[in-house]
Amino acid sequence: MSVNTTSYTGDEPEYDANITRSRNPDTFPEIVPYIWIGDPPAFTGCCQIDTAPISSPEFRVTLHVCKLTLLTGDASESESATWQWQYNTSVCFNDGENATLTWRVTLNSGEGVGAVSIWQQPVKAGGSPIQMYSTISGKVSGFRDRVMSLSYSGSSPVYDVVFTLKVNNSADGFGTKQIQCRVNSKNYLIGQPASDTVLKVQEDPHKPDNTSLTILGGNASAQCGLKISFNCTADGVPKPNKYSLYLGNQAMKTDTNGEFSNIQLNTSGEHVFTCVPTNIIGEGLNKTVIVNASEVLPVVSVDIPSNSRMIKGSNVTLTCDGTGPVPLQISWYKDNIFKASGKNLTISKVTVQDEGNYTCNVSSSCGTTLNTSFIGVDYIPENTTLQINKSNNTSITACVGDIILLNCYAEGKPSVITYSLLLNGEQHKANRSGVFLVFPGTPGWNNFSCVPNNTIGKGPEALVHIIVPDKPVNTSLTILGGDASRQCGSNVSFNCTADGVPKPNKYSLYLGNQTIKTNTNGVLSNIKLNTSGEHVFTCVPTNEIGEGLNKTVIVNASEVLPVVSVDIPPNGRMVKGSSVTLTCDGTGPVPLQISWYKDNIFIGLGKTLTISKVTVQDEGNYTCNVSSSCGTTLNTSFIIVDYLYPNKEQWFLQWGGLFLSDGYSKYKPNNGLCFIWPPYILNLCRVLTYLAFQERWSLY
Repeated sequence: MSVNTTSYTGDEPEYDANITRSRNPDTFPEIVPYIWIGDPPAFTGCCQIDTAPISSPEFRVTLHVCKLTLLTGDASESESATWQWQYNTSVCFNDGENATLTWRVTLNSGEGVGAVSIWQQPVKAGGSPIQMYSTISGKVSGFRDRVMSLSYSGSSPVYDVVFTLKVNNSADGFGTKQIQCRVNSKNYLIGQPASDTVLKVQEDPHKPDNTSLTILGGNASAQCGLKISFNCTADGVPKPNKYSLYLGNQAMKTDTNGEFSNIQLNTSGEHVFTCVPTNIIGEGLNKTVIVNASEVLPVVSVDIPSNSRMIKGSNVTLTCDGTGPVPLQISWYKDNIFKASGKNLTISKVTVQDEGNYTCNVSSSCGTTLNTSFIGVDYIPENTTLQINKSNNTSITACVGDIILLNCYAEGKPSVITYSLLLNGEQHKANRSGVFLVFPGTPGWNNFSCVPNNTIGKGPEALVHIIVPDKPVNTSLTILGGDASRQCGSNVSFNCTADGVPKPNKYSLYLGNQTIKTNTNGVLSNIKLNTSGEHVFTCVPTNEIGEGLNKTVIVNASEVLPVVSVDIPPNGRMVKGSSVTLTCDGTGPVPLQISWYKDNIFIGLGKTLTISKVTVQDEGNYTCNVSSSCGTTLNTSFIIVDYLYPNKEQWFLQWGGLFLSDGYSKYKPNNGLCFIWPPYILNLCRVLTYLAFQERWSLY
């Protein structure tokens, strides 16, 4: 057997040769403890042993340090500084083995060891430590029969403490206690915290044996689908840490304490269950029990159409469900041919071929149940035919009073069919034979249709025409949308219909006495109302015999005024001598005409009006006239002409005591006219300048 040494991560550990080494020289090579500077590497446990078979009954394991703690400090610090300890926090030995534990302690500078004592410290919090050995008094009462020794060596400030003990686990109970080292300084007698090492005992390992597998409840017979529970136990060193339950060769469940609950018997028949216990040495002896599960058939319910009949062309869903102790599988068959899986079978559009035996198969690992139903297909009469005088003609020309034989036939299920004969959509005759004698009585189209009917419903009609020639009649002219009042500029559409033998092949639409549109179907679309007021529309249908009766409707178009926008100089003012362009635009449902007027006198056409050199006479009311066949909109603006009066400027200069340059008219009052005078003159200047500009004595 081999030992798996614990791996570590990080830098290579430093080796301290002064730490006592422990080993079994007959079985294993030397195992050396290590000390790490800083945090130790992570270990997975105290002992790691592979699972190879044990060949020697003298197998013993000595585990070196699982975790090391290094306490560091400055030796030059004062006498109250904390000592530095180096020791194993956890070690493992076999029962009856001589255990050696070591501590290295670094005291404060100048201190020496006065005494060393070993204590037994309970792991549980709150327990009181018990002294075992002292370098002063030796073994303490209660431990005098124990084989142990204690010594220390070294020189200030570093000392090594060695404690040996023959392990007696029944007396020491090291699974619940720790070994604690205490050191007293002979120089300063400063007490320091004790250092604890956990001592654990390893028994002789072996695979699990004495395996037992019991059925909770004790009954080895049960119904398929029920759940049973097991308890598996076994001995072993170390004790089993895993129990595996198998059904045949298949692993079912794993547990650390051997309790296997709610194992479902998913199939009927014999079930062989086996428990395999395992510890770190390997798998132990297994144990098998047999459980017999009896068959349990599913309970099935089926939902099919009423009276087991389907209607051709409809959508039908057949539903099958079942209950049982284990999961169910549901499938559908028609005439023993597989159709679908699942609870529902949907026939999207029933045909005659869908009639037959439908079987729902509900199966599980515990048993199977079948449910079969015959479902028929009913349908309305179809393939309707209507013959004229036993011919296949769909229309004939006849005269008023002729005798004509009509034969109607259709297929359906149920096969009892009633035939109804309609003339121009109105009920004319009915019987179950489908044979009718008719006598055309009016000019035009005599449309005969036969409609078959059974208990499922009406079938498709068959239609024939007996034509008695005539001009178009029953003319109708309707406004699409139904509103006879519209806005000027909008579109209106009409539909014109008429009867005739033969049918009309031309429809003419008139506005007043003017033809505006002609077509063959009577749909007269997008007729624009270009003017406001009353519009009289007339439709005249025509066939090969001639023009038929006409029909007239009146549409009123309301006035729609153009929307006008005008662009004139800012504040409605022009400057004498400048060039100015006035702009006018408009929107409306029909084409627009734009004209300009000044003081009600026409002066131009178009969107723009340009005054090349403004004079005083150009001041006045400017009107933009935007007109169309749907209405007219006027927009009038009064535009003022600004200019300079030289004689008023001289008066302003004399009474204001001001001096203005020749460029006076080029600036606003506060942009360079009054900024150089004293405040009282400046204020007077501003007032007079404001008044002057209100009278338009200068330009700005």
